[in-house]
Amino acid sequence: MLLGTLFAMVAAMFVGVPLLPVLLVGALLQATLAFGLTKNMACVNLGVGLVMVVLAGYVLVPMLGKNLPEGKAIVEVVQVAVPYINAFAAILTLVGSTLIGLRRPVAP
Repeated sequence: MLLGTLFAMVAAMFVGVPLLPVLLVGALLQATLAFGLTKNMACVNLGVGLVMVVLAGYVLVPMLGKNLPEGKAIVEVVQVAVPYINAFAAILTLVGSTLIGLRRPVAP
């Protein structure tokens, strides 16, 4: 699955699709697959953590910028870092789910 995500990102690069959504979807699919193989709740926690990071970056930060008086200056700085934070969380989820899936190959 890790190689599948890499191939999907290479194909998306040639087609012109942004790579971050492909990486996020690949990480969520990897967490789902690892949970299906191992029934380990750590995979669910990784997937939920990724969803929380993405929602915080794209929903919570603009909402705080709208409602806080000095929020616009904060949002301008944080908006630059949001894609990097999302990519880091997706890579962490992808690698963590892969390691969990390799550790226990089949659930009883």
